[in-house]
Amino acid sequence: MTLTADVADVAVPVLALGGIQRPEDARDAMRAGADGVAVRRAWLECNDPVEVCRALAAAISAPE
Repeated sequence: MTLTADVADVAVPVLALGGIQRPEDARDAMRAGADGVAVRRAWLECNDPVEVCRALAAAISAPE
């Protein structure tokens, strides 16, 4: 079963947890049907948290 199929079967928001380390990962999770992503490591282990947050926000705002 895929995330897209799983999301279609539930009536609550679905968040992607784990493995979101790059903006591309967040974008891919949103494309697969996630309603949002939870990011910790990418933010904690970076040199510029503000830039990482901006890049992640841009990736999930326009996942197409």
